[in-house]
Amino acid sequence: MNVLVLAVFTPALALQTPDTTQRHPSLERYTIDVATLARDGVPRTLTDVLASQVPGLLVTPGSGLNGSGARIRFAGVQSLLADAPPLVFLDGMRIDAREDDSQLVRPGPSRLDDIPLEDVETIEVLRGPGNTAIYGQGAAGGVILIHSKEGLSGRVRAAGFVQGAMQSIPSRWPANYGGVDLDNPDQDLRTGGCDLQAQALGRCVQDFVQRFNPLVQRNPFSAIPYRQLGLSATGGPTWAAFRLSSTFDGEPATYHIPSVTWSDDVRQWNLRASGAFHPWHNVDLGLSIARTASGVHLPMYAPISAALLGPSDSTAFSWNQVGIPAGTQTVGRTMVNLQGRARPTSWLILQATLGFDELLQREEQIISPLVSSTGRRQGGEHTLRLSATVPNVTLRGVRFTSTLGVERIKDHGDQSRSIVQPNLSSFAENPVELRWIGLYGMEQIAFRDRLVLTGTLRHDWVHGHAFGEFATGGTHPSIAFDWIARPERNGVLGQIAVRAAYGSSAAAPARLIETFTIVPPIGQGSAPPPPLKAEQTRAFEASVEATGLAARVRAQLSVYDSRSQAIEPLPPSIPSGGPNPLYLSGAVIGNRGVVASVMGTLIDRSDLGWDLRLSLWGNRNRLLEWPGPPIFFSASGLGSTGQLTAVGYPTGGYWARPVTGFSDANGDGIIAFNEVTFSAASQSQWMGTPYPTQGAALSTSWRLGRRVRLSTLFDYRAGQTLYNRIAEFRCERSVCRERNDPATPLAAQATAIAAAYGVTPYGYYEDADYLKLRELALAFDVPDRVAAAVGAHNATIVFGGRNLATWTKYSGADPEAGSYGTSPIGVPTIIADFGTVPTARVWTLRVSLSY
Repeated sequence: MNVLVLAVFTPALALQTPDTTQRHPSLERYTIDVATLARDGVPRTLTDVLASQVPGLLVTPGSGLNGSGARIRFAGVQSLLADAPPLVFLDGMRIDAREDDSQLVRPGPSRLDDIPLEDVETIEVLRGPGNTAIYGQGAAGGVILIHSKEGLSGRVRAAGFVQGAMQSIPSRWPANYGGVDLDNPDQDLRTGGCDLQAQALGRCVQDFVQRFNPLVQRNPFSAIPYRQLGLSATGGPTWAAFRLSSTFDGEPATYHIPSVTWSDDVRQWNLRASGAFHPWHNVDLGLSIARTASGVHLPMYAPISAALLGPSDSTAFSWNQVGIPAGTQTVGRTMVNLQGRARPTSWLILQATLGFDELLQREEQIISPLVSSTGRRQGGEHTLRLSATVPNVTLRGVRFTSTLGVERIKDHGDQSRSIVQPNLSSFAENPVELRWIGLYGMEQIAFRDRLVLTGTLRHDWVHGHAFGEFATGGTHPSIAFDWIARPERNGVLGQIAVRAAYGSSAAAPARLIETFTIVPPIGQGSAPPPPLKAEQTRAFEASVEATGLAARVRAQLSVYDSRSQAIEPLPPSIPSGGPNPLYLSGAVIGNRGVVASVMGTLIDRSDLGWDLRLSLWGNRNRLLEWPGPPIFFSASGLGSTGQLTAVGYPTGGYWARPVTGFSDANGDGIIAFNEVTFSAASQSQWMGTPYPTQGAALSTSWRLGRRVRLSTLFDYRAGQTLYNRIAEFRCERSVCRERNDPATPLAAQATAIAAAYGVTPYGYYEDADYLKLRELALAFDVPDRVAAAVGAHNATIVFGGRNLATWTKYSGADPEAGSYGTSPIGVPTIIADFGTVPTARVWTLRVSLSY
């Protein structure tokens, strides 16, 4: 089954451009057949669907814990302070797709996963400014267009499904080590504290080395099945079609430890009603209303750190010691979408979209009887779009289609957090009131339906203010050239299509810390920085596509080159006062890349079918200009990960002071701190980039007879390095093997000692390439007579698994989830593995019925 298909390049907004010209293929717009994926596979959320489907679109899970969400980005850093996902539109209206949507934990939930998979028909993904300029601020990072399922006229038809799943957390966890000196008067040295350094200093003599792995030997993870169920119905008279659907999702508690007293981590209910009306032959109206209500126990990361940094003595460890409870989050969300399309004359099409996405979110964490933390977020996205299109004006064989539109986006609300504790409490509130008014136009010129020129222009005005966000307006053009160089023909080589595009798009609002410190004497602080400039990305793209073997095989190749104008953070120039920190425009980030794919139907017989798709991508990221001095990335509570801004190198890459040598001078088989040498503190060495530079995905599906379908999906990423911070922490705490086991190679001992004494984490930047078996699924269409026995028209049973295997050299739990990163306000994204729970292995059984 090929669920990723090539789509037409129509750069206007969803539902804004009529089908007036021959459709031209483009590698920059992908359509994912969500309905087919949900029918024949085992995805549970929209982020599951997006993973591994679009070349260069990286979907990084926060962890294997329920409610941890995912980070969605195209390959290649574009901004240091506006690290945001692609814009998301649902049936033409802009929606809240915030990641890490919690004020209590990180990683946190993703609002994109509030949308039930069962209500989605297709998803379109647009890459780069050449295709997204017309979508306004935030479109530089790409655009995701979600299209909901529509109702069908006629008799009422019903469908339902029930799904159960078993989840397990992979057990690639390191054990805790400790040296034991049985006769030592010091209890700590008798129970695992006699590490190699203590022995070298003469404080103890190891009798043996003990090891204990709490996460394996006392597995804290539960084995309770997930459950999902849903119902839908559609029907209506000839002039209308209605659809009603409802789903329930229950995710059991991840942990089975004393402090977890609840049964479910997540309970989510969804209800959606939609209708399409045709009151007159030239008027179409659409209305949809959706309601989501969920309760979530936020992810608990304390048990993992308690185990990984815990004792090597099994008698000294108990899950009863892990008593910090998880926070809770409740969400109520309502989405309303009204659309209209009218054709008052043959030469004019009028379209309108009015959408509301309103959300109320509450959080609470009871840390102790006297200490608690609460959070609240309320707000929404409002969309109003009006457009007029004059289609198919023909002049001497040339067809013109013109569109002019106006869009108003309102982002409003506030979020607050309070911490209550004895003698000291705090409260913070961040209001948001932003309004974008955008005027856009598009002109499409078609020459004999083989050559199409498309130009777009959009200008935005921004009003209002959002604490911590730098939002600006601006003008952004794009132009695209599509040419069918060879029409479709029979034979080995079919059609050849060529495309080139250039455009600019605005980045998402940069996230800045808005504080100002004044320290007497007044007037001696830092000089105010110059006004900031809007962040934007300009890109050139070119692609070619060829079909062959009677359109059974399709190959695509695309190259791109982009330049992003970015804001950089700077420390205060004078400690006595001033803006904290300073920000400066002028950084330039470049990305060059290639994307390719081959898809085809290799076997197509009545008794056997075989479809295959291979996609490849590569990206070269460089920091081209940096007006200020190089800075290491860091944030309060996280410290430095060694990520540095260095011109000519990948943005946010790792740097570290290398270990230049070591020698066991006294021959005791132990490397002491004074036996290790380092480079000068100013001579840091390039260690690698935390962002993948290349990747591939291979999907294949087999059809066995008429009723059985087998599909697989492999995902490969390479070129990235990951800072294994938890491994360094473990050596600092002297529970890693390198600090305790005399059989450890001397080089590994030197690396551990360098980290333990705080000199350099040189040895903990690891190759994080990996290959994953992302999905394996078997679908079976039940014979009609069997389905009829339960009154159904047809039935399908699917059994499959996701994230079933990982092949990697990385020594941590999971190089994928470990690369998630965190984006504190006002500083660049920080990426390190702090002991992330690996992506869960999930086996799913699903039964679908239709009536």
